[in-house]
Amino acid sequence: MACPPSRAAPLKRRIRPMAAPAPLCPACGRPLREGARFCTSCG
Repeated sequence: MACPPSRAAPLKRRIRPMAAPAPLCPACGRPLREGARFCTSCG
């Protein structure tokens, strides 16, 4: 017996509004703390 054609279910998942992206470290791209120029790994 043949399987009925599958239909893609519509996505019902709601996308949360994202917060403003944190500033990133220019050396490695990790998020920075507020007021920092580099992350804790890069100094």
